[in-house]
Amino acid sequence: MDDEFPRNLQPPPAMKTTQSPNFKINDSITRFSSLALTLAAHLALAESATPPEPPAAPPPAAIEASEVVATEIEAAVQQAPVQPAPVQPPAPSDVDLATLLHGVEHQCQYNDMLERFWRSLANPEAAMRTLHPELQGAIGAIQVTDQADFRMYSIPVRGYWHKVPVSQIQFGLGKGNGIHVLLVEFASPATQATEVFEPLVNRSKLVMAQDPDNTLQATTDLIVDEGKARLICDLST
Repeated sequence: MDDEFPRNLQPPPAMKTTQSPNFKINDSITRFSSLALTLAAHLALAESATPPEPPAAPPPAAIEASEVVATEIEAAVQQAPVQPAPVQPPAPSDVDLATLLHGVEHQCQYNDMLERFWRSLANPEAAMRTLHPELQGAIGAIQVTDQADFRMYSIPVRGYWHKVPVSQIQFGLGKGNGIHVLLVEFASPATQATEVFEPLVNRSKLVMAQDPDNTLQATTDLIVDEGKARLICDLST
């Protein structure tokens, strides 16, 4: 595997991406995972405003792996330049994106196609070849924003997921530091995306919290910011 995807991001054969992550963590870890998600969402927005002040440091006993990930993402966001506007994809289409995204709304599971796609992103042409022909026609040019600690891959799309239009898919992938964030941005008004995906995300959170066997400590959320809704899966380790 390319050295930009750390070995510890590859789940053992028994888990792969079809196993739901363990979400049995304490309040401190949850707080810092939420910070990581929010920072990833702000990076996707490519805002030029000054990043928010970091929160007060927790007691030493609360410092865990999720805090390290949150700190790394926050530092990267503070140094990141304004990203260019995404390249426009082909003409609007009625392509169902479920063949690529199905499972993400269910405890952040990656199906085989999505797994092959993200692992090939270092070579955009190879990544496109992992997709079905109808999906290739709905996806625009893959943009890469290179930062010190991670790369952000932005993929403009024109298609539907659960009948809700999607405008962009993004992956934030770390350079040997365990960062792995997936964002799905919806093109419809936030109210439509929220109506469909909020129940799915809430159900995912509940299942994750009750699963005693997962060790990835992944998080999922639906964030609405400036009228846009994004489904986020943070699989950082």
